Amino acid sequence: GDRYEASAARTHQRTHNQENQTEQSSMSVLVQLMPLLLILMLSLATSLLSSDPVYSLSANNKYTDHRLTSRLHVSYYVKPGFVKEYQGSIRRLESQVEEDYITALRNGCYKERNHKENMLWRARSFGDAQMFRRAQEMQTPSCDTLQSVYG
Repeated sequence: GDRYEASAARTHQRTHNQENQTEQSSMSVLVQLMPLLLILMLSLATSLLSSDPVYSLSANNKYTDHRLTSRLHVSYYVKPGFVKEYQGSIRRLESQVEEDYITALRNGCYKERNHKENMLWRARSFGDAQMFRRAQEMQTPSCDTLQSVYG
């Protein structure tokens, strides 16, 4: 009798300890995963709350209302209802529009000049006078516009 009770008590104690260890290990995993879950929830919330940009440099089906910046007269487009709904500083917005516009012009100018230089190099390499003349006459509209902005 006593042996059986002692054995049963030890078995019960072992089972109880294993259950505690299982609970502790589950909690440990949950605690370790918590930062990851928090990051996922925050990124989901951010993506749900993030909205469209306020403006576009080109018209499309969302951005249909044309506006001009007051300083450089850069064209930009906003959504219908912009005037009523926009809460921010127009001056700051226009400054951002002009900055984006100039960045786009610089990028375009770089590509145009690069293309022109490549064509000139190829014409020289092949000794092709006609190709060289065409390359020299190649227009660089972004560079021209950038030059006119900076006078």
